[in-house]
Amino acid sequence: GIQYADIHSKDGQICSAGNEPSSIELTRKFSIFHFYNNKTHTLGVLHIVGDLNYVKHKVLRAILVTALSQTAIILIVGIVILFLIYRIVIRPLLKITTYTSALSLDSLGTPLVFDKRTEQKNELDDLAAAIKYMQENLYQAFMRQKKVEDKLKQHRENLEKIVEQRTGALNVMNEKLRLEIEERKTAEIALKRSETNLKRAQKVGQMGSWHIDLTTKDLEWSEEVYRLLNVSKKEKVTLDNFLSVIHPDDLNFVSDSWEAALNHVPYDIEHRIIVKGSEKWVREIAEVEFDQNGIPLSGIGIVQD
Repeated sequence: GIQYADIHSKDGQICSAGNEPSSIELTRKFSIFHFYNNKTHTLGVLHIVGDLNYVKHKVLRAILVTALSQTAIILIVGIVILFLIYRIVIRPLLKITTYTSALSLDSLGTPLVFDKRTEQKNELDDLAAAIKYMQENLYQAFMRQKKVEDKLKQHRENLEKIVEQRTGALNVMNEKLRLEIEERKTAEIALKRSETNLKRAQKVGQMGSWHIDLTTKDLEWSEEVYRLLNVSKKEKVTLDNFLSVIHPDDLNFVSDSWEAALNHVPYDIEHRIIVKGSEKWVREIAEVEFDQNGIPLSGIGIVQD
């Protein structure tokens, strides 16, 4: 940036170089000395004139170069830091994210391994160990859950089989019960029809039936017996009711015949009864039921006008 220089002394200009500018932009003066015989001798003055624009451009260029250099350094350092952050933090985190996202029951046995250039343990190893521990716990939890689900499935299948078997058995029982109910209804209808026919036949034949429990002395008459003996159905029938209508002259005969029947003698007799002051002849036939020791239990018979 030096545009002009000269050396002059007090006697005048000694030498010069360059073109002296019309306007001085930047000037400096330096004294020239010579030391000889322990004395300092002034030789002259060095006058330097510089171009201010050149200096400005030089300074700006230096500043720009320095700024660019600093920027480049910062950029390189930033790239290096980002690379280190990616390598040390982001890439392991991405690997952990990918690994955990792909976790399944089949992949639980695959360990998480980081790419390392040294054998020295660091935080990533601790993290991998923690994930492995979590992985083992998850695997055990999955296996326990699977066992529980398998047992529930088996119990459900067994329950369905039991329900199916019980349902089938219940259907069979319901069908049997329905048939029994139908049979009972049919039997009841037939029994009522038989009772109706029996009552009608007894009325037509003027014949009634009776039954006696010899252990309790309870006596039952059919409707026709009530009519033949002229006894109200509201009255409780007893053996005395029957004996009261027998003709006095035939009472001993009837009693003896009944006692003989209790000793295995056939009971088939005819005797008189008195009903409403009128005398009637009736025929009685009866059978006595005995136990294995020959003791009489009950008797059943008929009375015919």
